[in-house]
Order: sequence, then C-alpha cells, then structure tokens
Amino acid sequence: MRPDPISSPSLAGRIREMKPKDAPQACALSNSEGWGFDVADFERILDLWPGGSFVCEEGDRIIGMLTTATHGASGWIGNVLVDAPFRSSGLGSALVSRALQHLEGHNVASILLYSYKGLEGFYKRFGFRELDSYLSYRGSIRTRKKGFFAQRMSQGDLAEVCKLDASSFGDDRSKFLQRMWREFPQTSLVHRSEGRVVGYLMATVSEVLCNVGPGVALGAEWANLLLDSLGDLLEEKQCFLVAPDPGSSWLVEEFGLTPGFGATRMVRGRQPGGMPDHVFAIGALEKG
Repeated sequence: MRPDPISSPSLAGRIREMKPKDAPQACALSNSEGWGFDVADFERILDLWPGGSFVCEEGDRIIGMLTTATHGASGWIGNVLVDAPFRSSGLGSALVSRALQHLEGHNVASILLYSYKGLEGFYKRFGFRELDSYLSYRGSIRTRKKGFFAQRMSQGDLAEVCKLDASSFGDDRSKFLQRMWREFPQTSLVHRSEGRVVGYLMATVSEVLCNVGPGVALGAEWANLLLDSLGDLLEEKQCFLVAPDPGSSWLVEEFGLTPGFGATRMVRGRQPGGMPDHVFAIGALEKG
C-alpha cells in the first residue's frame, strides 16, 4: 500500500462530505478558475453520486473541493481545486487521498481522471499512470446547414445508446446518460444508419455555457453530422468540449472552434477497456 503524500494533517482533518447547500460556494470556487459551471452542475453530481464529493473549509468558506463519479467497475475523480492562497499546503493531496479511500470502498477496478497537462507528476505520486491525451475547445459551433440532421433522442433510443456508449467508454454509464436525456432532451441527439444507432451526442445547456458531450460515433461523418445538428439547435451559443488529441483538428477546420488547454487521461488500477477512438466529445471531465 502506497503512503498518501499528505503534508498537512490539520487540513486533512477539516475535509468533509460536500452537501447540496455547498453547491453555490463550490460553483463560485470553480468559476474563479473560469470553468463555466453553474449551481445545477454540482447539484446533479451530488444527486447522481451521493457521498462521493468533498470540501475543506476555512471558517465558513470553502477553500478546496473534489468530486467523484462511479460507473460500474470504474470510478472518476474530478474538480480537484484548492483556492490560490492555500495551494502547496498539502490540501490537494489530502483531497485526492480522501477520494481514493471513498472509491476503493466501492471496490472499483479502475480509478481514472483527467489531469491538466503539466500536472501529471502530482497524480503519479498516487500511483496513476498516463493513458492518452485530449484537447479542449471553445466557441460557437459554425454550422454548415446541409439540410440533413440527426434526430432528437427518444426514450426508445436510450437502451441502444447506452449499449453503444458502453462498448466505446468501456463501462456502464446508463444511469448518467438517462439523467442527461431527462434534463436535456432538446440537446440529446442520435443518428441511425440502416436501422441501428451509429452515433449520439448530448449537451448540457446553462446561462453560462453549453458543455458538449458525451458524444460517440462509429465514423467521422456521423460525428460531423451530430455536431452540425447541435450547432443548428444552439444558434451560436458559446460551447465547451474536450476531444481526443491528436485527431481533433477537424473541430477547428469544420466548426471554427478554438483550441484551449490539454489534458491527460490517467488510471490507477486495472487498464480500462472500450474503444476510445469512437469518443469524439468527452463532455464533463469530472464524470468521465
């Protein structure tokens, strides 16, 4: 068992479970970094995966936080953030240690996360290893209005969508996908070819930003079709998505999006399965 690299036991002792009442402060802390969250994003995480998110307080102010999500045999760590004055205090390490303790208690075989480029060494101290690279994009989706669009997803599509997602993602995300469809049916799209689902795309829409993804397609032409259809629905609303890198330059060339920060997918434990080449939009990094 690896020792947890915590340098501040006093801070670790002030970490507690995140509650719904904490969502506004968690949102404010995340947006101090320009992440584009709204309160509903945190409320959704707490409802889907209760007991798996944590905060640290200084007085009545949240100075650090972290969330987790579980899908079958995998667990995900996200939203690892410490307020600037408290960085290098060991609080980030303490939060990650708490998350690992929580996820290992759920007997997941793989624990994964997306690290900002350049921060991979921090997570390697906990036994994470690098898998592959991703790149973020922002902007309004420039549509081509070709007159042939994907369909809005129906409840009858969900079982087939979840099956396609599981084969690509490598785990069962049906609970998460069903929640996404219930909340955002207008921006949940599906495409069929010869009667079978060959691609889908979902997006959360708030006053702040449209978070595009998850999105899976069995061919580049269907990924293009789904994004074109979503762009037509959004009417130039500002969007954020994360895509595999290299191989995502088409998002600039075809849709006019602007590249941003890079991320590395990392794992501790069993190598994840799936076919990640079919995933063209990650969506929320903290949910896998």
